[in-house]
Amino acid sequence: MLIGIIVTGHGNFASGLASSIEVIAGKQDKFEAIDFPIGSTNTELAKQLQEAVDRLNCSDIIFCTDIAGGTPFNQSVILSTHLPNSKVISGTNVPVLLEALFSRANQTALSLSEILVDSHQSRIQVFQSRSQNKKNRGSVLND
Repeated sequence: MLIGIIVTGHGNFASGLASSIEVIAGKQDKFEAIDFPIGSTNTELAKQLQEAVDRLNCSDIIFCTDIAGGTPFNQSVILSTHLPNSKVISGTNVPVLLEALFSRANQTALSLSEILVDSHQSRIQVFQSRSQNKKNRGSVLND
């Protein structure tokens, strides 16, 4: 069975990422996006997250959030304390979600969360032209 993935974050973060994922990889099963727009309350978000968990109907779930310590992260953590096979990660972006979606078969929430952290913890890159790269050797994308 696939691990359920719930992406959540401030504003339209979640639906924006879900839209990008659909353009890149098509519609995904066992995948929910829960936004936290201006004016929403913690209680409303908690209810929407619980409803997403119920719709997924998965034994393992990963909550992919935007910012550690933010309301979507905190509400996901609170909910995860009642779900023994769940994990909450922060710093979610399109590459993280793609890897989660494509790597989740035959994984547990714990093993997949470890894969995501290990492979994406140092993935931020700076573009430099070849002439700049000769001066500054580092992790860069070259033209």
